[in-house]
Amino acid sequence: MSTAVVPEEAQVVVKPLSAHIGAEISGVDLSRPLTPAQIKAIRGALLEWRVIFFREQFLSHEQHVAFSAQFGELTVGHPVFGHVEGHPQIYSISRFRKATRFEGEPLLRPWTGWHTDVTAAVNPPFASILRGVTIPPFGGDTQWTNLVVAYEKLSAPLRAFIDGLRGVHRFAAPQGARGTDAFDKAVKDQTLVSEHPLVRVHPETGGARFT
Repeated sequence: MSTAVVPEEAQVVVKPLSAHIGAEISGVDLSRPLTPAQIKAIRGALLEWRVIFFREQFLSHEQHVAFSAQFGELTVGHPVFGHVEGHPQIYSISRFRKATRFEGEPLLRPWTGWHTDVTAAVNPPFASILRGVTIPPFGGDTQWTNLVVAYEKLSAPLRAFIDGLRGVHRFAAPQGARGTDAFDKAVKDQTLVSEHPLVRVHPETGGARFT
């Protein structure tokens, strides 16, 4: 009886979830060290689909850090708002984390809340790796958007206009609200202000996108 050898790449199954963004990956155990082929396949899926999802992966903080480190140098959990004690690479996104940061009612608009992580840094992180620990039975969804497609769908004159624009990035209270003393102190003590072009070109894919 002969045994077929399955290529390492075949262990990683990528299932697209929509036309422009999102894919679900299976066939890999993130709690264990990945093979070079698995790392290449996962990184390729991230570059193609912009956001990727792994289901039923129950990781400790240590395993989360070890998995992340296989894709590049890690940054501090959050350069302004800190990190999990004992794990400087991890930032806890608790449902109450903003309760002590702002006072007043922020102005809500259709684009409220959309952001790219830590763009106030001179060198923002390549990617963020989120791990669900306490999952509500409904709600609490995070939505994602493909800014490459958004840019490509603009008219040529509008693209030419925004190509030359730059933006100043800093942490501040949302419009309509004000920062608490704790928020203002954190922003002052760990000041991050940077200027970036409004449109950036990804060094690996060549796709232009909004900052």
